[in-house]
Amino acid sequence: MNAGISGRFAAGLFWVALLSIFGCQTLRTSEPAFTVRVRHISDFQAHEDHVVHLHEGFFIADTDLYVKLQRFVPDFELNMNSKEVVSRSNEPLNPALQLAVSFQEDLLYESWILYQNLIPHAIHEPGYYFQFIAYEDLK
Repeated sequence: MNAGISGRFAAGLFWVALLSIFGCQTLRTSEPAFTVRVRHISDFQAHEDHVVHLHEGFFIADTDLYVKLQRFVPDFELNMNSKEVVSRSNEPLNPALQLAVSFQEDLLYESWILYQNLIPHAIHEPGYYFQFIAYEDLK
């Protein structure tokens, strides 16, 4: 009889765990995900892609360079007088990401990258540049 009780207990735990996993997945709100491509100026063919959410980051492979996604603007516009970035609308008409690049916790620079723009706005030392190549789950 103990084998029957322990078997039912194990089966019950299995179903509780399974329902918890699937329940959390369906209740979880999907946050937008952005794909950032990293290239080095000396090797245009080589690249690495990183899928990140707002306020998350990643290390560039084999470096101490950390890139954090600071801000997303769905319809990028730069006010030339104030140098302030604003969004003209909530629709992704000209999406852009603001990245902060750090080396060993020291901020090197911040940069904006526009969606599917193959020409980088600026290449800073140590010679990496970034491309905004995809996004998912924008509301």
